Amino acid sequence: IIINPNNKLSNVLPNRTKPTKTKNKKTNKTINKLLTKVISFFSLMKYMSILFSLLLMVACTSQNRTAQWLLEAERHSRNGDRDSVLQILYKINEEKLVGEEKHTFYRLMSGCMLASVPAEMEQLYETMAYYEEMKDTANLRTMRSVLVSNHCYRNEYQKVDSLMHLLYQDFVLSADSAGIRWCYSMKATIFRQQGVADSALHYIDKRIAMNTEGEKVRNLLCLKAEYLLDLKRYDEAENYLDSIQSMAEKANDVEYLAYLQERYRRLYHEQYRYDELMRLLHDSRRYMRRSDVAAHNM
Repeated sequence: IIINPNNKLSNVLPNRTKPTKTKNKKTNKTINKLLTKVISFFSLMKYMSILFSLLLMVACTSQNRTAQWLLEAERHSRNGDRDSVLQILYKINEEKLVGEEKHTFYRLMSGCMLASVPAEMEQLYETMAYYEEMKDTANLRTMRSVLVSNHCYRNEYQKVDSLMHLLYQDFVLSADSAGIRWCYSMKATIFRQQGVADSALHYIDKRIAMNTEGEKVRNLLCLKAEYLLDLKRYDEAENYLDSIQSMAEKANDVEYLAYLQERYRRLYHEQYRYDELMRLLHDSRRYMRRSDVAAHNM
C-alpha cells in the first residue's frame, strides 16, 4: 500500500455540510414571532376578559339601580306622591327594560297619567303602544280613555274621534255595556264642547235608553234638560226639570234641589221671566246650608 503523504484526512473523509449561522437566525426569528403572537393572543384574551367583567359589573349595577328605582317609585305611588314617581321613572331608560320590570314601569307610568290632565302625550302614546304589544286589552282601553280626556282638554277633537271609534268598536265586540254607556256619555260631552247641541242630545238619549233606574237617570235627565236649554227648546227643558224636581222632593234630597235651582235660574233668565226668577232666588234659601245663608243675604 502506497500512502501519499500529501493527502489529508479532510480529503479522505466524505464532505459534510455544516449548519450556517443565517439559517439559525431565521429559525429563531420564526419562533420568536410565533411566541409573540401567542403572547399577544393570550394578552388580548386577558384584556377582553377584564373588559367583559367590567361591562358585566356595570350592567349588573345598572340593573340593580333600576330595580331600586322601581321599588322606590312603588313606595311613592302607594303614598300618592305622583310627582316623585314621575321624577324616578324619567331616570329609567324603558327601552332596556324587559319582563316584569318593563310591566311595572308602564303600570306606574299609566297610573300617573290617569291622575293628570293634561298629561305628557308622548309618554301616553308610548304606554299605549306597550299595552298594544302586550295585547293587554284592559289597560289599553284605560289608556285610550285617558288620551280622549287629554285631547279634549287640548281641544284636539279630530284625534278624539278616532280614539272614540276604536273604543266603541272594542266595547261592542266585547259586549261591554258599561263601556258603551261611557262612550255615549263621552260623545255627548264632546259634542256639547264643540257646540253641536243636537248631536249631544242624540247621544244623551242613547245613554238614557241604556239605564232606567236610580240616581244616574236623574243626573242624565238633568243633562238632557241642559242640552235642551242649549237648543232653546225651553218648554221641553222645563218639563224635564219639573219631573226631576219631583223625584228629588220625594227623596227629600235638599242638595239636589239646590243643584236644580241653577238650571231653573238659567231657564227663567233666558226667557225673561224675571218675576219667577226673583221668587226662585227668595225660595232658594230653603235649600241652602246654614253656612251659605250669610253669603246669600249679602
